[in-house]
Amino acid sequence: MISDHVKLISSNRDAYLIGYSGGDCHIEKLSPDSGGSDLRLTHPITAVGVFGGTVVALCNDADNHQLEVYTYRADTDILDSFCIGKRLYYRDCGFYYSDNSIFLVSDRYDNIVERYSSSGVLTDRYTFNSAVTQLGADYHGNLFAVSAKKLYDFNGSRFVAVGGSDVTVPVSFFGDSLLSDSSGGVYRISGHTCRLLFKADSDFTSVTPAVISDTVYYPCGAKIYGYRINSGEKAAEIALSQKVFGLYASNGCVCAVSNSGKPTVNQIRPGEFIDLTPKRTADAAADQPVTPAASSKRESVISSSAYRIDFRNYRISGIPVGTTFAAFKKNISHDGYAVSLYRDGKQIKTGLCGTAMTVVFDCEAAKYTFELSVIGDITGEGNVNSRDLSLFMEYLIGTADFNGVYTISADLSGDGIADAKDLAMMHRMI
Repeated sequence: MISDHVKLISSNRDAYLIGYSGGDCHIEKLSPDSGGSDLRLTHPITAVGVFGGTVVALCNDADNHQLEVYTYRADTDILDSFCIGKRLYYRDCGFYYSDNSIFLVSDRYDNIVERYSSSGVLTDRYTFNSAVTQLGADYHGNLFAVSAKKLYDFNGSRFVAVGGSDVTVPVSFFGDSLLSDSSGGVYRISGHTCRLLFKADSDFTSVTPAVISDTVYYPCGAKIYGYRINSGEKAAEIALSQKVFGLYASNGCVCAVSNSGKPTVNQIRPGEFIDLTPKRTADAAADQPVTPAASSKRESVISSSAYRIDFRNYRISGIPVGTTFAAFKKNISHDGYAVSLYRDGKQIKTGLCGTAMTVVFDCEAAKYTFELSVIGDITGEGNVNSRDLSLFMEYLIGTADFNGVYTISADLSGDGIADAKDLAMMHRMI
């Protein structure tokens, strides 16, 4: 396996492990049928993807300033290609291919998605208000985009914003209506709304989870944890000998992909995991629900008299604007837990706490990730200024949108609604 770049790509129909270096590419189909293929292309590969069984590789021909698009189907062993002139691929935010058309973020404007035919002709442009940070296929092979932390799907003629929770790129679809993001969040798409279910223990990387029955399996280093979809409680775990960079489900097994010089796949039956579910005592009533011991323990250890800690949605709110990370830690009881602050997946050791930053409480026995909500801070900068006020005004007249922890931050009055009354309160804060 060529391993300078290795990607695990899975959907509801198949899973592929693709390694590439320079113009050489090895394609390993993992399920439902296994098999390998090797490609040797003219120019170095810059990106790969799999769309409905078609492997697509993009190569920059810098000398002629054109983008080479290669399509390969393992079932027929046919390799085709076409070129798009006067452009290259250098924005590392993904692409999408279907029906002999390819969608790419413009190489000139990061808020425009361009559609090209297989003859290399530009056929459509789609404009967003903000930069497009990810483009790709969902679990069922449909086109999606992420812009300004909002998820968009494509209805055949335009991109439509999905309401609900914000997401942090890169996102990965891994079930009929489930996706994860780089902050460790697991979300459900219901109708046209994206809702955060829970935060998983995460290395804040582009790891791929898997789902079997009512359990989401999520890798964290060399361990895999199983979480109940409905409650988010950690219910199972297993430790492997190598770090796991992705999972997929096949034949009722969790398939863990590791890469330590040579990529390997371990198939693990759910019954092989250590069950973390608390056992019912002998004298407990048969119909009495069991509350996991970890829930009461974490809430007694991680607590605050200054802030509101929501263990259901994994949010900490009520944080005054201008709160430093050091002050935040002093106002949280976290005996035995190391506390780390992250912004867009990067650790921050000093400075102000901002809305949508994540804080991680970590100890040997458990790890919890929360999103922060700072009062009045709806830009995530850690303070309140004219930019927050302008964004709030646009939100109220319907020309801008935000939700999740941003909506909590905008509700300065605490009545559950972000409205003109809160706007007036924010104006007085500046």
